[in-house]
Parts: sequence; C-alpha cells; structure tokens
Amino acid sequence: MIVAIHPDDYGPGDASSPRWAELLRRSGFEIRWVNVREANILDQLRGCSGLMWRHAHFGEMAQIASRLMPVVEREMGICVYPDRSTAWYYDDKIAQAMLFEVLRIPTPANVGLVPIGTRHWNGCFLVRRCRSSPNWQLALDPKTCVSSPKDNLGRN
Repeated sequence: MIVAIHPDDYGPGDASSPRWAELLRRSGFEIRWVNVREANILDQLRGCSGLMWRHAHFGEMAQIASRLMPVVEREMGICVYPDRSTAWYYDDKIAQAMLFEVLRIPTPANVGLVPIGTRHWNGCFLVRRCRSSPNWQLALDPKTCVSSPKDNLGRN
C-alpha cells in the first residue's frame, strides 16, 4: 500500500512528515513523496491509498487544499489526513475552542473566547483571552491568521 506525503517544514522541530514516513515504513507501507504545488499532483497521487499533508489554513496552502482535497477524497477515493470533515478545526485554536464549548469539553479556566462586539479589526471577530492576566489579549482572523495588538481591541 502506498501513502503519499507532502513534506512539511515549518522550522526547527516543527515537521510532521519525516515522523509520518518513519512510522509508516516501519508498519510496512511504501512512501511516495509528492508536491501539492505542482500542476501534475493528480498524476503523482495515482496508485496511492492515502495522502498525508499538514497544510496551513491561510494563503496559498488554503487555496490549494480547498480545491485539491475534494477531488482527491471524493473523486479519486484516496484517504486524506487531515480530511475535509476534520480540517475545519485542524490546527485552528479558535475553531477548537468553539468545538470544545459546544461539546461541553472542559478547558482550563484561564482560557476562553469572547466576542469583540461591534469593534472589528480586519475581519477579526473573536478574542482569545487569558483571564488570569487581563492585560493580555490577542485577536485572530481564523482564515488569514492575522493578529491585532490589544490596542486595536475594545476594552471589556
């Protein structure tokens, strides 16, 4: 069985693909390194049973993922990690916090999400706040990962 892996390297100690490849090889899988940025990515994936790709949720990677994943999963029948049903919250702390809140999964008392209210900054709509240190606030736009300094936020 062949598993395709798009290499990731987001800095020292922040690469999943080498670990995936090692674990899969030890388990008897064949690894095929692919590049999702190349025009022939569909040809690269032919004959594979899976695709592992830790992609970002902004910029070029988000655009590629939104177009490639549905075709690979639905039309080619290739299992993808993370797949579309889980990618919406994969590596997105705001989406994960919302999911935890809706599912009533306990979280540390010093972490929470509160609406900014009527004051929006560059499309930001949530604040992740450390309640034990009320001076620290960070606004994030989950689609662009743009952050804003606390000076741009309304005061609570």
